Amino acid sequence: MKGIVEVFKKLLISTIIASSLFAGVAVANRAPHVETVKIESVSYSEADGVFYVYGEKDKSGSFWVVDFKPKKGESLEQFQKRVVGRTLVVKYVEDEQYDDVEIVGKFIW
Repeated sequence: MKGIVEVFKKLLISTIIASSLFAGVAVANRAPHVETVKIESVSYSEADGVFYVYGEKDKSGSFWVVDFKPKKGESLEQFQKRVVGRTLVVKYVEDEQYDDVEIVGKFIW
């Protein structure tokens, strides 16, 4: 019975995450893109009070750097153990005029 509950929890969480990621986003009529990358490393910024997650480099040498607020009392070492090696999912829209992207969603899977 316990196994069924765990499977149900994972299915429910997956459904919620998928629906939030793939919900229609119309930011200035630009279509959203979703990128998934393995998390390579993390750092902490005392000035900003956030962790920075660094994704693996792609073929062109580019990589994602995304900020996450720490859980209450979570240290850099705890965050690192929890996320390094997992998957970073980023939903973004491109601004071709300025060769830039706007992140409209992010989470760690």
